[in-house]
Amino acid sequence: MFNGLIYSLSLKPDGSVKVEHQASVPIPGNQEENVRKISGGMEQMLSGFFATWNFFMFNSPFPDVESEYQLQEADGKYLLTYNEGETSVSTTMTKEFAILQVEVSSQTFKASIKPQQLKTPKGYILMGYQGTFDPATGPGKTSLDLQLDYQEVSGLQLPRKLKLDAISDGVPAQLELQFSQYHVELADSGLPRKSN
Repeated sequence: MFNGLIYSLSLKPDGSVKVEHQASVPIPGNQEENVRKISGGMEQMLSGFFATWNFFMFNSPFPDVESEYQLQEADGKYLLTYNEGETSVSTTMTKEFAILQVEVSSQTFKASIKPQQLKTPKGYILMGYQGTFDPATGPGKTSLDLQLDYQEVSGLQLPRKLKLDAISDGVPAQLELQFSQYHVELADSGLPRKSN
């Protein structure tokens, strides 16, 4: 098994992620296909993680105020429902707007996320989540438990460590990633900010 890969990723303000890799040592000829598959899986996993993380940390997890939605109060909680195209979204939250669960449903899949949030003076920080993904047909049924540690970089709380326990189509998997050497740029000016 070859394990000499170093990954770099770029997270844009819209939540899109670009993942690149380089080998810290030469890749043996008989391992090139394995490295390609691992890198593809890593890119897919990191893109999915940062899309979810960005939803809670940088973007608003709520629809636009001018959009069409329903807000109901029940059992001391709020239930927010709305549609994004053919997809239905249902968000349960406390009266302090801490999100307890987000359920997404379409013709092709059903998904659920139960975030763990830490309230701070600057707002909520996503500390982890439990999630399920159930496609309408075919493989891909997944459940996962993800936990995060943070570090402060240029005044931002950014992931330091990610720990993932998942089961995909009955196959368990565990993963732990460390994030280091952040470089943060202002989106509006492109000027670099101090980073670790």
